[in-house]
Amino acid sequence: MTPPRAAIALAIVFVTVGLLRSTALPAVGITFTDVAASAGLIVPSVYGGVDRKRFIIETNGAGTAWIDADQDGWLDALVLGGTRLIDGQRADDPAIAAAGSTSRLYRNQHDGTFKDITAASGLGLTVWASSVCGGDYDNDGRLDLFITSFGRNRLFRALANGRFEDVSVAQGLPADGPPRWGSGCSFLDFDRDGRLDLFVSN
Repeated sequence: MTPPRAAIALAIVFVTVGLLRSTALPAVGITFTDVAASAGLIVPSVYGGVDRKRFIIETNGAGTAWIDADQDGWLDALVLGGTRLIDGQRADDPAIAAAGSTSRLYRNQHDGTFKDITAASGLGLTVWASSVCGGDYDNDGRLDLFITSFGRNRLFRALANGRFEDVSVAQGLPADGPPRWGSGCSFLDFDRDGRLDLFVSN
């Protein structure tokens, strides 16, 4: 009697796992140390409830990006954030936004530390951010940013010295209507005309 294909496949998996477990991997010699505090990356991330999360939006989390925001040859850190809901309700807690931006831009100080320049950068957001992608959509030599979130997405045009301008409405992105939940995004020149196009998943 011929064994079922599923049984054969399962046997192959077990044999493969056994071989992998019996094969000792060489020591790599690489370790990682958490240096966030000493580097100045100290603002806690905010995304949903602290003790419990009632809705999917609270469990999503947000993205980060290493970008040279001020074009000095050193990578800066963009850390996206979210907000919280009023306890027992489905509305955003206004106290979170009143306390300041939950997304942060940190400028690289060239010595292993970072300085929070969020307020001056124009990237101060308190939204349910999801992800960020970068691309020079206007071909001016600076890296522009597109940030997805629940509600609406935003396009930021890079200016000088680590500053950005929200050009979402000017570039035709919807500013009202039903909420959208943007997730991933990517700049690409899909029609090969020398200008970056934008793909957004929802």
